Amino acid sequence: MSRRRAGHHPRTRTDHPGVNDAKMFRTRPAIITAQRPREVSAGSARRHNSLVVLVMCVWTWAAGATDDSVAQELQFARQRGPYFVGEPVVVQVVASGFQAGEEPTCRLTGDAPDGVTVQGPQVSQSAQSFTQIINGRVTHSETIDYRFSFVVTAQREGAYEIGPFEVTFAGQTRTVAGAAFEFGQLESDPDMQIELAVEDHSVYVGQEVPVTVRWSFAGEIEEVQYAFDNLQIRSPLFDQFTFRAPERRGRTSLTIATAKGSLEVDAAVTQEERDGRKFVVVSGTLTLVPDTPGTYDAIPITCRTKRVAQWGRDLFGGLTARGTAPARAAGTPLDLEVKPVPLDGRPASFSGAVGRGFTLEVSANRSVVRVGDPISLTVTVQGAGALDNVSLPDLAANVGFSSELFQLPAEPVAGTISGASKQFKVPVRVKDPGVTQIPPLAFAWFDPDQEQFQTTQSKPIALQVMAAQVISAADVVSAQPARVPDTAGNGAPEARESGPEPGGTFVGANLAIERDVARLLASADGGASRHALAGAVYGAAIAVVLVSVVLRRRAQRDPRQVQRRHRLRAARKQIAGTARQRPREAAAAIARCLRELLAQGDLAHRDEADMIIAQCDSISYATTEDELSPRSDLVGRALTLVDQAARPS
Repeated sequence: MSRRRAGHHPRTRTDHPGVNDAKMFRTRPAIITAQRPREVSAGSARRHNSLVVLVMCVWTWAAGATDDSVAQELQFARQRGPYFVGEPVVVQVVASGFQAGEEPTCRLTGDAPDGVTVQGPQVSQSAQSFTQIINGRVTHSETIDYRFSFVVTAQREGAYEIGPFEVTFAGQTRTVAGAAFEFGQLESDPDMQIELAVEDHSVYVGQEVPVTVRWSFAGEIEEVQYAFDNLQIRSPLFDQFTFRAPERRGRTSLTIATAKGSLEVDAAVTQEERDGRKFVVVSGTLTLVPDTPGTYDAIPITCRTKRVAQWGRDLFGGLTARGTAPARAAGTPLDLEVKPVPLDGRPASFSGAVGRGFTLEVSANRSVVRVGDPISLTVTVQGAGALDNVSLPDLAANVGFSSELFQLPAEPVAGTISGASKQFKVPVRVKDPGVTQIPPLAFAWFDPDQEQFQTTQSKPIALQVMAAQVISAADVVSAQPARVPDTAGNGAPEARESGPEPGGTFVGANLAIERDVARLLASADGGASRHALAGAVYGAAIAVVLVSVVLRRRAQRDPRQVQRRHRLRAARKQIAGTARQRPREAAAAIARCLRELLAQGDLAHRDEADMIIAQCDSISYATTEDELSPRSDLVGRALTLVDQAARPS
């Protein structure tokens, strides 16, 4: 009896970028069917059929038991080593095979080991579809995989046990074992320096704080360029706080790695001489907006890259790196104190603004109204500060906006940010005809330089308010026939002679019905030609309207969307071309394209892009030939990510 596998498509194990040491918990049985031999006896045929039925029953029971009992998979994975002190390491707990509505949670059991910090988890998910064919019966199902990412950072050398982890779902809790990590000390490279500079080490919640990152490297220009292309900058500062990077305008940028993704910031390149050596310095500035008060001591900053140990020549005579070595540098730890905005002396018009030089302008869409008519006020706030935290001051707190004089909106009014200003549209109604102006509106903010509150006022707006017009039943009139005095002096309706209205006459008009068939047919022919001419005119007019609509829509296209499509097309072309490159070059090109798209905000699936970039970095940093083979689906996954971003939303 010959045997073959039926059309069963089991789940394929997915390699997660940048992780290994997977521990799987689920297996699926193979589906076995039997083919009947061509020449068998009746008894053999009966025994053969009985055996087939028995095998299928056993398989059905096993498959059903497997699907019901181990429908979910739990997997622990970690970033490929080696691991160094101060360098964050990503570990993941992957929960697979969940149905829609089943949302598991994951946490680290107990406390982290002494000397190690564990942050997270960051949660991402992806859906997978499955198709099974059993005896010609096709079934479809869809499952959801959850990835819980934790960031582990060691402060000193040694071996540490990270885990176990607890995954909770559907009222039950399952434990996933962790792993042991050996953290070593990577000596700082004397040719590389990293610096984290803050103007003021004592700031307030909501204050905009410029933070400058400076990376320096001493060497030939080729060595500097190679080290810069492989640079990774990390600091817990970028994981603990919210940062805002200015809009990219230059071609050179610093990439800062965080637990939520990469931050891209415009960078300036200069040269400096230190201790008789020339350094190339790349510096970029971000804006920190702290939202939680506290004292943060000794925040480290490190950078890691690869430097060339041996140069070679390619086929065209250009320099190429033949051997590399890891390089690391650690900067001076940063101390930062975030203080809350004081409560003492806080004005009633304070709405969360922290900064300097705020101004307030109020304008109205009308100045002559009746009682009850709506007035739209435009309140514009400008100043040097984080406008995201600025809200509209409480109008009722102003004496002039009392509830007896104005009807104010009951719900908070949201504002819109445009450049360096924030606008609020506020609808109000005047309730008292004695109101003569839109009163001044007060606006207060906290100045962190002077450490005190400041207040400004808008200018009043003159109003002319008239009493509301009330319409009574006596004001409602209907058309009455004209009356003429009769002989007795009383008004009587004016008699109108029957006939057509003034301005037209039917004298001499021939109203007889035409009975001449020839004349009627002749008129019909003329009418057909006139109809054809009218149809052509209407058709030409419709064509002109359609062309004008198309041209207008093209003119109204958002130039930012046009530029975004161009960037996605160029990135797709570059990624597709990496299929013919060597593994290191292909991985570096894919990571560079995805980082540029993330910096422009062109990719919606940031988590997937970060995973692809991490896998590319693992290939770029590979130290042995065994680690050089790239994942076969790297190019395909990157192209799929770009294609998804290019689809119209």
